[in-house]
Amino acid sequence: MITEKQRYVWNEKALDLEPKLIRYAKSPIYVGNIIISEQAFFKYKFVRETKIGSSEKFNFENYKELFLDFGEHLVGDFQFDVELVGENVGGPLRLKIIFGEIPDELIEDIEAYSASLSRAWFQDEIVTLEYLPQTIKFSRRFAFQYVKIILEAKSFDYDIEIKNIKCNCTTSASADVDQYVLKILDNELRDIDEVSLRTLRNTMQSTFIDGPKRDKRLWLGDFPLLAKTNYLTFNSMDLVKRCFYLFASQLKNDGRMSACIFTNPKINPGKEYIVDFAVMFGSSLLEYGGATDDWEMVEELWPVAFLQAQIIIEKIDESGLFNNSDDWWVFIDWNPQLQKDASINAIIIYSLKKLSIMAGRFKYSKEKKILDHTVKMMQKAALDNFYDSKNEIFLSGSEKQISWVSQVWMILAEVVDSTTAQKILLKMLKRKDTVKPVTPYIYHYTLEALFNHGLNSQAIQIIKEYWGGMIEKGATTFWEIYKSDDPKFSPYDNYLLNSYCHSWSCTPSYFFRKYKIE
Repeated sequence: MITEKQRYVWNEKALDLEPKLIRYAKSPIYVGNIIISEQAFFKYKFVRETKIGSSEKFNFENYKELFLDFGEHLVGDFQFDVELVGENVGGPLRLKIIFGEIPDELIEDIEAYSASLSRAWFQDEIVTLEYLPQTIKFSRRFAFQYVKIILEAKSFDYDIEIKNIKCNCTTSASADVDQYVLKILDNELRDIDEVSLRTLRNTMQSTFIDGPKRDKRLWLGDFPLLAKTNYLTFNSMDLVKRCFYLFASQLKNDGRMSACIFTNPKINPGKEYIVDFAVMFGSSLLEYGGATDDWEMVEELWPVAFLQAQIIIEKIDESGLFNNSDDWWVFIDWNPQLQKDASINAIIIYSLKKLSIMAGRFKYSKEKKILDHTVKMMQKAALDNFYDSKNEIFLSGSEKQISWVSQVWMILAEVVDSTTAQKILLKMLKRKDTVKPVTPYIYHYTLEALFNHGLNSQAIQIIKEYWGGMIEKGATTFWEIYKSDDPKFSPYDNYLLNSYCHSWSCTPSYFFRKYKIE
């Protein structure tokens, strides 16, 4: 039983581990325009017209709309100075500022948005000034590469000049990504490493956050991927510990772990519970122990990890399959076509096996016996219900769907031996009828399976095609969702609300270092 006192102690530890943010300023690099382009992946392209310096001044006699490119994705607050050109402000000045991770956000009509997420996630602000000069500084933290400043209204008797435009960037990692880039990589992989590191840097704030534009909070599913990449790059171990303590301290009343944690204005759990995220808490804890040798903290949080497993074990039916009778959210991937039966059972097997390793290390024989018994039962059920031994492939759902996700997770869970796993993976890559993932989140686990079974060249090819494909399409940080054949795919019914700097997409940097890629 986890007591309120213990949760309070963990909350206090999380507070003590809050990092001091590094702050650095970036100015726009280019003035240009945005045009419709057939070459653009989405619809619009930023055309760089003039390279500018940090001391550039913009007289709005010449501009009604000013388009700026900062050259890379940034996270921070935004400020600029507005000077009076003339003698008096005869009437108020009204400016509109729009921020975009992609050029489309500066052009498309966001007022027409009517989908499920809040309209307020769009990054646009109105400023009305009754006297000049003034320095405008927004308290809201923005995530962007592009900015559009619109002169919406002023009186006829004066003009304005805008200068000292800058983003006051924040991170708890490092302002300088370049020093961490692996110089031994070929040019293509080096570019991917740089963008991966920038993605991670921009999502390392007071916690690891999923996306700095939308959600801006600590998510349980993204966290293990950021943590493992951080171990081999920025090495901010206290930030990882802080996140573990945050999740442990904010359990729901029934012991389930919240899928996300808010930290502003205070620490508070989100309402969401996601089965696959929660049950994998123990595996990320085990990996932390291996990376840091801090087994004291791992054992301290063992009861939380085992509790997440116990909650799921209660939902395993007599046949050895997970029975989601409470209709809990099973995420896996954002592909709406995905049949998730096979993958969620595989994720549970994988997670229980990792917990069994921990139980063995700490000599928790009773708990290990429970875990091993459940794994044995579930593994048999997985082979009986999901494996087509004739064709050596895993199937899922009533339609016997063949997906990358089902193969990858069954292989990571070691439901089949290594020789069979390699055959399945090669077959999966060749088949045209497989349902592919749409997020870097599952592409990460695909790479894990490939590297684990010696298919390094195939894994590198996927990194070049998938992550390299985003760079070819203009990415300076990696995206939440990428479908090369469907640019505007979005689980939120509007691609402008997709995150174009998303934490779960940073892991090529992890693979390059773990597998010593050159």
